Amino acid sequence: MKKISLAKIFGIAAGVTVLSVMALFAVDWLRFAETEVETFRIYRLEGNVQRYQPQEKQFFAAEENMEIQLGEQLLTDLNSWARVQFFDSGTSMHVDPLSSVAFESEGIQNGLRYAQLRLDMGNLYLVSAGNLMVVDTPQGIAYSDDEEGVFHVRVNLQSAETVVVCLEGGCTVMNDTGQIVLGRGEMASLQGKQVLPAVQRVDQGVLAENVEEEIQDMAKALMRESAVGEQQASVNNVVEDGAGLNISLSNGIGNGNPEQSNRQKNKIKQPTPTPMATEQLVITSPTVEPTTVPTNIPTEKPTTVPTIAPTQEPTAVPTSNPTVAPTSVPTSAPTAVPTEGSGDPDKLLIATIVDEGGYEANPGMGWQYPGGTFPITEPAETVAYGSRADISWKLLNPAEGVYDWSALDSQLKKAISQGKQFSFRVYTMRGESFGGHQVPQWVLNKGAVIVDGEPDYSNCVYQEEWGKFVSQLIKRYDSNPNVAFIDISGYGNFNEWSWQDSQTEWDQVWADAYAKGTASPTTMSNLDSYARRVLADMFIGGSVTKHQCVGANNKVETKSYSYTGFRNTQLVMPYAGIIQSSQYVFTRSKSVGFRYDCLGSSADMNIITPDRFLKELNQIWPKAPVIFETCSGNFSMSDATKLSQTAHASFIHNINQENLSAANVMTLLKPLGYNFKLIDFRHSYQLSPGDTITVQMKWQNTGLAPYYPKMGNKLELRVYFYNPADSMVREFAVPANLATWMPAATYGNEPPVYTVNANFTAGNEFTPGEYYADVKIVEVNSGITIWTSTSVEN
Repeated sequence: MKKISLAKIFGIAAGVTVLSVMALFAVDWLRFAETEVETFRIYRLEGNVQRYQPQEKQFFAAEENMEIQLGEQLLTDLNSWARVQFFDSGTSMHVDPLSSVAFESEGIQNGLRYAQLRLDMGNLYLVSAGNLMVVDTPQGIAYSDDEEGVFHVRVNLQSAETVVVCLEGGCTVMNDTGQIVLGRGEMASLQGKQVLPAVQRVDQGVLAENVEEEIQDMAKALMRESAVGEQQASVNNVVEDGAGLNISLSNGIGNGNPEQSNRQKNKIKQPTPTPMATEQLVITSPTVEPTTVPTNIPTEKPTTVPTIAPTQEPTAVPTSNPTVAPTSVPTSAPTAVPTEGSGDPDKLLIATIVDEGGYEANPGMGWQYPGGTFPITEPAETVAYGSRADISWKLLNPAEGVYDWSALDSQLKKAISQGKQFSFRVYTMRGESFGGHQVPQWVLNKGAVIVDGEPDYSNCVYQEEWGKFVSQLIKRYDSNPNVAFIDISGYGNFNEWSWQDSQTEWDQVWADAYAKGTASPTTMSNLDSYARRVLADMFIGGSVTKHQCVGANNKVETKSYSYTGFRNTQLVMPYAGIIQSSQYVFTRSKSVGFRYDCLGSSADMNIITPDRFLKELNQIWPKAPVIFETCSGNFSMSDATKLSQTAHASFIHNINQENLSAANVMTLLKPLGYNFKLIDFRHSYQLSPGDTITVQMKWQNTGLAPYYPKMGNKLELRVYFYNPADSMVREFAVPANLATWMPAATYGNEPPVYTVNANFTAGNEFTPGEYYADVKIVEVNSGITIWTSTSVEN
């Protein structure tokens, strides 16, 4: 298989005729003729869709069920469109009218199947369905490997602009300046490969009303239909001279306004970094005439855009090729003359927090403390966890159609007042000695059943009414930036998805299919499997046409259901013995976190064995948080340390081990989550107003996990310049995607190094004099500076 490359091969300028472009492609694509290829299939089209075959150097009429080979190209006219299916899966593409798309390469990268396309003009809508879909355009690259990823790419030759809209899940845009991750409802405009993409929100109402559901071989794919407005050119114009194209966002998506966050200021007290630089940035008077050119300006070349496809595997992050693509270092010399002893540009100028070896509470990670007594000073926490007693179905939904959110909102407001985010689980069942089932009486009156003190999870009424409640929960709390994560609930003691002897059944059909890699929502064989499937789908989204549950008089009924699930707020799936439920959620979405409420028990260490859940965890933690609760009974500190580090934990919360020593607590907490470490920082040191300040940095993530934007936090790298009076003169935001800064695949090994280069203009605010630099990573919603560390000495 040919390995994927995200590098640009061709740049197509406006005015190039389509026919000459295709001839150029035909020469390069000859090399694919001898490679092992996998076909793509046109499964639907309308109008006159042309298929260009470079081997034959001519066009043919495309037809439904026709297979497309690598190197071939599809061209649609004003009144035609086509859909293509990839890999016999839910991964698919919609090609709009007046579009030209080529099939460049395909293969498997670190276990992830990919296809690379080239869009020369027009519009594409892509459903990634967990496969890596890469679109190469004249202005940059767009891709998504999200389980729910749906994105739109538009190339307008007339305006030389590429627009990428993330419709569902997550997607990434990349050009020579770096890469930016887009969330649902965000749009990036690329004006050129050397210009940073501009990102803004699109109108959510328009986004929702144009999404159409289509049933694919897998459960469901989201495909965006578009209506073509008036075009200012016909196909003949395109073929003859390539001019007159004015392809707009034909689905009617508007710009909208930037999303405003209602996140309260974080009140966790953290020291303000004291600038420690001993060398200064010197701004000289612009009237000074240069007599010589400095020869000791840093010459380290910036890294380039990676040529390896993005991957979920942590080991794939290169140590020499960072994922943040910098702008070029200016080659022109400063206009000012360096004076004697004015500073050595090779010295490292830093101003950040020095690592003192302890646990630091950064947003979206660390300790969670659910109450009770604790013998040591409570460690700082950034995400509070909801009290079990006050968050139950029967309290929040006391009557049919009646929802009382006051108990939940009270805990949320308390967390906000303490400068924290909030996380919670709504209970339908607590332990029998802790209150028992939490099913509202009105649901029991409608026909829900209690078996051995707990709900009958296969009961139709229980499922239907709980589903209605979860839908209201989604409506109220999805996209709330103050809610860091929500546990998927509805099954087992404390809704931890524990094995219930009276109800839980092992599903051998599922087990066999999962072992073969063919498991899907339909490969289940008993009522308990069906119950756990629908209870999970209420949170993650899903639909089944022939679902079975137990109705009146204990008769099995066949029903259908469809749930949209949470789209924006981070979800976490608890594990407490039923591995098949965790497997099901994993097959549906890699963006759901993992929770295990037994940290420190030797008997439960098999979760990280290769034949249990280790390979799944290795794909989960790069995208979603892993959370633990300390285990009761015999507690092993060595087992707890091994499990949390192997699984790359972001949170530990204590409820069962009140006798843990302070030293043991800190040992467990120190590596949790992310810990960004500055290992190199340089900048231009002598300039005149109007010159370019070049900043070069190298970072590592020395923690266990990345930071997860889906939890509501937004981290931004910034550089500040201060005058000798400690007054800030200028602040610069540095384009860098910190969510891609991965730790070492194995804790204790050397983490990858991420290089960030950026250029800023020294404006008139810089009067002649000396200035020093400060580097901070800021959580934008709260405005706080996060804890960082450095190995550099001044």
